[in-house]
Amino acid sequence: MKLTKSAVASVLAVVAALSVGWPSHRANAAEEPKDAADAQANSAAEARQLEITTKPWKGDFDGMLERRAVRIYVPYSRSLYFVDKGRERGISAQLIRAFERWLNKKYDKQLDQRPITVFVVAATRDRLRDDLLEGRADVAVGNIKVLDELAKDVDFVAPDETAVSTEIVVTGPTAPVIASIDDLSSKTVHVRKASSYYLSLLALNERFKAEGKPPVDIGLVPDALEDEDLLEMVNVGLLQAIVVDDWKAKA
Repeated sequence: MKLTKSAVASVLAVVAALSVGWPSHRANAAEEPKDAADAQANSAAEARQLEITTKPWKGDFDGMLERRAVRIYVPYSRSLYFVDKGRERGISAQLIRAFERWLNKKYDKQLDQRPITVFVVAATRDRLRDDLLEGRADVAVGNIKVLDELAKDVDFVAPDETAVSTEIVVTGPTAPVIASIDDLSSKTVHVRKASSYYLSLLALNERFKAEGKPPVDIGLVPDALEDEDLLEMVNVGLLQAIVVDDWKAKA
C-alpha cells in the first residue's frame, strides 16, 4: 500500500506522541519479504553454480547454449589467472571474460535474454585432460601446448596470430654454467610431470642415451606449482635449474 502525504503525517504524529518503534518495526516487516526473496534467489543461484561446476556433464556446444553455461578449467597462475580482492586477474581471465561477452553478443537472439554464464574453475594442470574427458569441464585455457598425446583426446583452438614459444633453461645463482643444451647432461633440472617441459627432457635423455652421455637428472615438483613459483625458487637458490617458456622468463 502506498501512503499519502496525510497518512505519513499521521504516522509521524503517532511516533512523536508515543515515542515507540512501531513505524520502524513495520518498515522492517515490510522489508523482510524482499530480503527473504533476495536470499532465496541468491541461494538458488549458488546451488545452480555448485551443481554446474561439480556435477559431470558431457555435451556439445548446442548443449552448453541450452544450459546457458560453459565451464572453463584454468591453471591458477599469477600470469594467467588469479583473484585479487575478489576480482579476476591475468591473461586467461581477460580472454575468458571477453569470450563470455562475445558468446552473449553473437547468440543474443537465440539466448532470448537468458545469457550464458562462463564458470571458471581453477585446477592443477595434471587434472585438465582427465577432467575434460570425464565431463567436469567443457574447455581448458592457459598456455597449454599442442601435444600429440593430448590431441588424441581433445581438440585445440588457438588464434592464427599466436606466437610460437620456445622452451628455455633458467638457472639460479648457485647453478653450474649452461652454455648449450649438451651441458645439461648429468645436471639436475626440475619440472612438473604434467608439462611439455617434462616430455622435452625425456626426449633429450633419449638423445643423450643414443650418444652415450649421462642423462639429465629430472627432478619432479608438485603439479600445483606454476612456472612463476619455480622461477622464484630458482632465484633464491632453492632449485638450480628449471625449464619454462621464453615469454615467462622475459616477463
